[in-house]
Amino acid sequence: MNANLKAELVKEFTAQITRSVTSTFNYLVEQFGPTVSGVYNSRSASVWRNTVQFCVVRTGTGTRRDEPFMLCEQRLAKFAAALADQWATEVLNKVDAKVGELADANVLYAGSANFVITGTKNGRGVRIDQQQIINCSSKGTLFNQYPSRIYVDGKFTPASKFAAI
Repeated sequence: MNANLKAELVKEFTAQITRSVTSTFNYLVEQFGPTVSGVYNSRSASVWRNTVQFCVVRTGTGTRRDEPFMLCEQRLAKFAAALADQWATEVLNKVDAKVGELADANVLYAGSANFVITGTKNGRGVRIDQQQIINCSSKGTLFNQYPSRIYVDGKFTPASKFAAI
């Protein structure tokens, strides 16, 4: 695993996670007020429970339910760093797996967490455009999706047909 590339991905993912959690927290405060009262009786309960609550503190002593929440930069940084490291490992493993299917493989890091993988498979030219999308599951957990566009001899090929080559 390329340590420099992993570090760059961790930096990118940390920024993405920080933006996502901050945006979600702001939305929840807008919807439920600064104490986020009622969030557990809403569709937003899972995202609060599984993501946002790890990144906030109460503004007072932290013991009263009527005290507003605020984002805690230290907690958010810790949460984002741990998740970003996990995501970077996952994406690099996915890229390695795809490279393993190809002869003469070449990986071009295209920025963010996007890659272009080229090579050959059974004598046919292959290009895989690997993209990253940050998403939130129905359980409120942030995760990445890595959809790929696969081209064999210049033509788009579904993954099922590519596997059969």
